[in-house]
Amino acid sequence: MYISGFELRNYKSFHEPKALVLQPRFNIITGQNNAGKTALLNALSLNFAGNPHRSERTVPIPGATVNSVSWCDISITAVPTEILRILQRPTDHDWWIARPAPQSQFAKNIGWSNGGQPEVQRLLQYIFSREALTFQFRYRAPHTQMGNLTAVQIPAFGLYTGEGQVNNRPFANFMVKPDLSYFARGGGAMMPDANDFSFATVGYFQPKVYRFSAERFNIGSSLHGNNPILRPDAGNLPEVLGILQANTHRFAHFNTLLKAILPQIQHVSVRPAPHNPQYVEIIVWSTKKESERIDLALPLLECGTGMGQVMAILYVMLHPETAETILIDEPQSFLHPGAARKLIEVLKVHSKQQIIITTHSATIINAADPETIIIATQAAAETQLEQLDARDSKTLEICLAEIGARLGDVFGADNILWVEGATEALCFPLILNRVAKRALMGTAIVGIRQVGDLEGRDAKRVLEIYNSLSKAASFLPPAVGFVLDRECRTAQQQEELNRLSKNLVTFLPRRMYENYLLHPPAIVSVFNAISGFNPAPITLSQVEVLIGKMRSAGNYFCGQELPKDSSQWVREIDGAKVLKEIFATLSETRVSYDKVKHSVALTKWIVENAPAELEGIAALLSQILH
Repeated sequence: MYISGFELRNYKSFHEPKALVLQPRFNIITGQNNAGKTALLNALSLNFAGNPHRSERTVPIPGATVNSVSWCDISITAVPTEILRILQRPTDHDWWIARPAPQSQFAKNIGWSNGGQPEVQRLLQYIFSREALTFQFRYRAPHTQMGNLTAVQIPAFGLYTGEGQVNNRPFANFMVKPDLSYFARGGGAMMPDANDFSFATVGYFQPKVYRFSAERFNIGSSLHGNNPILRPDAGNLPEVLGILQANTHRFAHFNTLLKAILPQIQHVSVRPAPHNPQYVEIIVWSTKKESERIDLALPLLECGTGMGQVMAILYVMLHPETAETILIDEPQSFLHPGAARKLIEVLKVHSKQQIIITTHSATIINAADPETIIIATQAAAETQLEQLDARDSKTLEICLAEIGARLGDVFGADNILWVEGATEALCFPLILNRVAKRALMGTAIVGIRQVGDLEGRDAKRVLEIYNSLSKAASFLPPAVGFVLDRECRTAQQQEELNRLSKNLVTFLPRRMYENYLLHPPAIVSVFNAISGFNPAPITLSQVEVLIGKMRSAGNYFCGQELPKDSSQWVREIDGAKVLKEIFATLSETRVSYDKVKHSVALTKWIVENAPAELEGIAALLSQILH
């Protein structure tokens, strides 16, 4: 049983409804801070007080009257066996089902005429033989008051139109036995709509939507008791774990999963609280239980505050009879990224419930591999929702992998500046910050060629992949530009790539970024800082002599032709090849040129000591990010 559809209106930042389709396993709600993610999760709990939307649209002048009722429409989908288990009773107990309108096409299709017992049995057979049933309800909450659920239609599962008028329609009665068999009774009655058996279904489901807030639980002790239901605030966590402890196999499973998420914990147990025997407390063991060193175990109150939250989530996950849908708000707020990822992976493998998570963490989204992603944005005090189909998110992930990038590289950025590779992705922010004196302010600089990746693939292929990538909806921030090495491309080839990118490509004035690093004093400083590079310090003249030889050799230039204007050698030479050979020669092959590591070191030296050498590239980047 799970929430399959949802629409929210007139609640906090939500003004107009947006129909959402949710899936039975993992669903992600993402977006920037204050975009409405937590408000949406509150509404999904089906347990919220009315809080009408207020903005210039709904309150055009001070004191204007606003709609005081917040509401949401919710669709709950269940397979018939789940519904029959809810309705089963060991003794006689009648449930009621609305009779179909006699003249309707549905009535004709199932052979309904006088509504006798055989026809009611046939109606039940038709209903409970469906693959799944979806019930539609509306939750209405007046301002500051908790709400209640009413059926959008009768019957709430919507397979047909019920006979009669609202709150005055004929119902047929039936029973469900413990073996889940059902049969029609002989009677019937005119009754209010609330007698429809659908209300029993939603009444069962509503308290089984369990919401975990982004607050850190710091629960150490609670009264001893026999209530196995964890309270929403997890205030009785010691009590329920104490009860679980008696179920030795499930408790061992609980500890195994807890250790997988938080390896520093060997296991936990529950004991009477020393200060008051009416209370029980959770203690955390950092030693193996076989050590029997209970004296070294610490009360949960003295441990990290994220531990209690993980324990509460695991407890609910291991009790599907307690929760059908689990809502988790921003798990990265109380857990280290590594632990958050492990928590999601444990939920993926072991949970049977529907999981709905709000997060702005790319780590969690990657780990969850959600069936659907909902993106929340806010403008003019109103939240807008966009639903990204799982197939689109898969396309995004695959395309990013194709160009050597990851979701974490682009997630949460306002826009992206795509650059040639990892070297530029590390060096360009440094140049912008220290030379151009400019902050990125929401722009992510992402390399499209990682070291060793995409060998043999040209920029045209990269841009084709990007065009596929951009079709994955707004989950991918827009490109502000592509900065690529000019290499040996002709003017015609450059124009073709610029057209393919819709005029977003900028080619470096020099052949490649390494050409900006052919600064002898920087090279000498970096060489002499490398342990074991050469027994004697490298001198400036050694570097200058080597560069002088290479700038006069045709095999370092496109087409093996020296530039007509010899002063333009630094623009046209193969800078990466020059650095590679200088490293090999002066270190006597003891040290190889590392494109990323050593280029970054050279960039840092130039930024600190000769920033004028990089002013040209700083101006270029500033112009792109204007």
